Amino acid sequence: MALKRSTANGQQQQPVAVKALYFINNKVPNQLVATEVHTDGQVGDPVFYPTGGDGSSIIHRDTGKDIPTDTLSTQDSVKRMGNNEPLRRSVLTPRLRQYLFACNAGSNTISTFKINPEYPTELHLFGDPVSTIGDFPVTIAVSAKLGLVAVATAGIQNGLVVYNFDEHEGLCPDGLGVRPFGINQFNPPIFEGDGASDAFFSEDDKLLFVTVKGDTMNDPGFLSVYPIIGGNVAVKDVRSSPEGTHLLFGAFQIAGTRKLFVSDSQFGTVILKIGDDDEGDTVAKTLLGRVLPVSKSAWVTNPVTNNLVELDVETNAILSQTDITINKTKGMLDFVVPGNFLYALGAATDKEPSSMLVLDISKGKVEQVQNFVYDFGTGYRSQGLEYYA
Repeated sequence: MALKRSTANGQQQQPVAVKALYFINNKVPNQLVATEVHTDGQVGDPVFYPTGGDGSSIIHRDTGKDIPTDTLSTQDSVKRMGNNEPLRRSVLTPRLRQYLFACNAGSNTISTFKINPEYPTELHLFGDPVSTIGDFPVTIAVSAKLGLVAVATAGIQNGLVVYNFDEHEGLCPDGLGVRPFGINQFNPPIFEGDGASDAFFSEDDKLLFVTVKGDTMNDPGFLSVYPIIGGNVAVKDVRSSPEGTHLLFGAFQIAGTRKLFVSDSQFGTVILKIGDDDEGDTVAKTLLGRVLPVSKSAWVTNPVTNNLVELDVETNAILSQTDITINKTKGMLDFVVPGNFLYALGAATDKEPSSMLVLDISKGKVEQVQNFVYDFGTGYRSQGLEYYA
């Protein structure tokens, strides 16, 4: 594991600050994959870290085998905590406040890693994996301001579990157990069955959102909203099933508004208005996939096609569509847009390794830059994507 640069005479220099990407290979045992992001935006030099737990996959209803792509059927199975705001339960400096949390769906645990801020592909497992109480954890939400980590589970005992996070003690359950979704599922969950898709705190840290997929037309799924009361997540959520939605998936809050931009795997994307009543706005339905905001655009990918779609976050209108020809495995999973580049985890097959796609979006159009293929240790189960800068 190369963690330092060497000079011409062989003497080691101090670690060089770089950027990094993280995902899990979701295997048994599970590993967190840390990949360096170079100064030109391209990626390489991956390092693998055991999480101390096991990965798993949602299974096909008919065959009983792993689904071939998008094996957790969620976003945010890996999540980073760290910014310039002091943690409620911490007195450490902002320089050291960088942590990663990773789902171990096969062992019903969450792992915590410390990130070396001088060289962020150097990680250290922080304590033992912590039980999720519920079955099959799939998505994580964090609030550095509140010092809270929330995990949604999708198996037999499904629901939301919340932890207080302390930089000395790590994750500590809030003592309220699993806030149940009440979904009839199995271990592992069955695809296409109900289950949590994404979880995230509102930008003012006053609400926690969970998108939950439905199963049949008589079971449309729902958006679950938990108020934050006294710095803690409420025991009871407020649920709604917006008209026309069915398989709510990846989502984010449109900055400065009371609106959510949400993808629905049945038809495309919608904009939902969050209020004190049932009022909501649903606008033009477009292409299905995952979403992530950048400026006034939302980007949507699909795990079974290489079509990248850019949409306007205010009108939901399509701004551009690009066929990503450098991705040889036909599909894109989780992705991040930290600036001028879009990084997407390429969907793999049972015989092919994962890849990391690098796309330059800074020139008013999508420019394909790199398809970095991992030599070993990845594959079709790989999930999640998080970024460090």
